[in-house]
Amino acid sequence: FVWFGFTASTGAVTSSKTGSTNYTATQSIKTDTLIYNQPIITATKDTICTGDTAILTTTHGVSYLWSNGATTKSIKVFKSGTYTVSVMDSFNCTGTATQIIAVMPKISASFTVSKGCVGKKLPVINNTTPASGVKYTWKFGNGDSTSGSAPVYAYKTIGNFTISLNATN
Repeated sequence: FVWFGFTASTGAVTSSKTGSTNYTATQSIKTDTLIYNQPIITATKDTICTGDTAILTTTHGVSYLWSNGATTKSIKVFKSGTYTVSVMDSFNCTGTATQIIAVMPKISASFTVSKGCVGKKLPVINNTTPASGVKYTWKFGNGDSTSGSAPVYAYKTIGNFTISLNATN
């Protein structure tokens, strides 16, 4: 018997007789294929302070087009936004990746405190700028700490204590 229409670079064609005159043909084909990676953006930081920069770098390509018009593998960014890169590799496979960058205002932590009395609320005035979007951690120099923008604290013993403020956004 001659079977038509079966072509493969690697594979096999088999036939078998079923019943008195019916024949069944089976073909199996194997081939190797390569699957390429999609681009990935790595960022030195995804949140930066005003005046700082982040470096965005992509992978797996030979040509690049960033949403800001750059055509290099890496870019420096200093503005909030969504950055996208289209990448083409040496096999003409294309892909895109996106990275969001947030720019936060720089914090200037500052406070004033007056002398206090044992058992009475300490008069602490927080002068940190900006005032919103900031997390505060206060340490009172005796092992106690608290959070919040305006601490309410009373010392239980007399002494000389160093108060510290850590402000982050």
